Amino acid sequence: MEKWTREATRHLIDLYREEPCLWNVKTVEYRNRDRKATTLQKIAEHMNNSGWSFSEEEVRKKIDTLKSVT
Repeated sequence: MEKWTREATRHLIDLYREEPCLWNVKTVEYRNRDRKATTLQKIAEHMNNSGWSFSEEEVRKKIDTLKSVT
């Protein structure tokens, strides 16, 4: 399990912002669980390709944590 650094967290936030199906309740895709799961997997893969090692579950948990803080 890798530690979330500020740089990794900022990168995650940037990737999250690019995917309205995860946060924009007004889109049809927001209600599509399969689309959300695929998108989270894509974000985890992108994070791993950028030099971090986070699972899809770790990415989901970090997003949930960030959403609860704001």
